[in-house]
Amino acid sequence: MTHVALRFWIVALAFMLLAPSAGCAHLPPSAFASVRKARYFSEKRELPPSIRSAIEDGHVVPGMDREQVWTVLGEPVQRRTFTHEAVIEIWLYQGHKLHQDQVRADRAGLFRAVFRDGILVILEPL
Repeated sequence: MTHVALRFWIVALAFMLLAPSAGCAHLPPSAFASVRKARYFSEKRELPPSIRSAIEDGHVVPGMDREQVWTVLGEPVQRRTFTHEAVIEIWLYQGHKLHQDQVRADRAGLFRAVFRDGILVILEPL
């Protein structure tokens, strides 16, 4: 085998071994819903059954607190806080993150989660 042919095979082998990992980005564990859920359940032993069930199913329901919504959906694309008589927080999420039927997330580019004093009161597409 000539020097050029050997060099070709070494480069080809290196490419075949390294190419599959080139598109993989390192994501923090909190980027994965299963990791967030496991951490949340290990810290919060006592939850109302309806909230526990919703979190396990990947659903967000009114009455959840901010931490529970974050556990299910992760980091919002945007947050806004307003204070008047109550603290109102608005979190915006991409529609594909919502995995439930009550909001037609497949058609919604964005949806909004509105919290009043830390409790989810509105979940709606924009």
